[in-house]
Amino acid sequence: MTNRCKSLTRSALLVLGGAAFVSAIGCASTGGDPHVSRFRSNPTPLLHTLGKTGVESSNRIALTHDHNGRALNSDMGRFLLTDRPSRLTPEPVAY
Repeated sequence: MTNRCKSLTRSALLVLGGAAFVSAIGCASTGGDPHVSRFRSNPTPLLHTLGKTGVESSNRIALTHDHNGRALNSDMGRFLLTDRPSRLTPEPVAY
């Protein structure tokens, strides 16, 4: 046999040996337990973000929109100069 045939034979034996090793190991099986497979597909089913549930995320979004809306109304009042009475009146204004 030539060196090339020996190296091909050696490669074939290594591949077959590796395939036999992998097939002998097998796959990790849960035995058909549906609870384990559901857990593996989603280990944190209640979390919507990294640390909040869907309800907590929705509450935070609602509070943010509420705060932004009130801030917008306040900013518009200052922009339109309706946030306080005029200081140019000769009479004192209780404000």
